[in-house]
Amino acid sequence: LRRHIWRPRRFRALLDRFGGRLPVPEGRRALARAVADRGVAEVLAAHGPDMGLRSPAEVLARVETLQADLAAPPIPAAEVAV
Repeated sequence: LRRHIWRPRRFRALLDRFGGRLPVPEGRRALARAVADRGVAEVLAAHGPDMGLRSPAEVLARVETLQADLAAPPIPAAEVAV
């Protein structure tokens, strides 16, 4: 959230999602399910060759962060209201 505080609409959308008011995007859920079922290496291999500037370790770190976000409980309504 801190990264997006200067972008009010994006910040509000993320706050609504992390507060449980909006659903997690289906693509993010599908990625988490695929990684849980098959593992990161197999999922990455299924999507073709490495492209871009991120290393496989950076991609893995991002996937782990996304999984932690999905596992975290929603932000309490009182905190969202602030």
